[in-house]
Amino acid sequence: MLALYPMSFIVTLVSVTVGREAHDVTGVLVFTTYAVLATAWGSAAAFRRRVVVDDARLTVVGTFTTVEYPREAVASVESEGLSSLKLVLSDGSTRRCGAIQATNLMLMLERRTRVDQVAEEVVEALGGPDRDVSTEPFTVRRSWTGLPAHAWTLIGVYVAMATQWFLTA
Repeated sequence: MLALYPMSFIVTLVSVTVGREAHDVTGVLVFTTYAVLATAWGSAAAFRRRVVVDDARLTVVGTFTTVEYPREAVASVESEGLSSLKLVLSDGSTRRCGAIQATNLMLMLERRTRVDQVAEEVVEALGGPDRDVSTEPFTVRRSWTGLPAHAWTLIGVYVAMATQWFLTA
């Protein structure tokens, strides 16, 4: 999938060069089209929201923040009739998990949503609904979800190409 980046860069570079030399609008249109498509694809890959359960923790990766809960601190995961996952923690507090969301149409039709499926998978990954839950105090770790290297590369290349385009046009 990352092979699309170099291909889009090459096509964009050629279209910008040809369009600039021919003094026509075609190069600008092709450049803009590829810039928009690559940016949309790159943004979708960079800002992919998800819930991950491993041996030690449940991690909720949002658009800009990552929140890690100790595995033993999550008492239950609820989703019935909700637009997003709801984590019930061992101290009785609840947290909305906006990483996975249901569509309003499915909620209005009272159909099973992706949120319900993910809730079941998270409960199974945590050890089932009848597992032991710790009553010990726990620490929730929050951090910024940084952009991956390929997103920074994409941004840098397009800024450089746009700068070159405007300076030499």
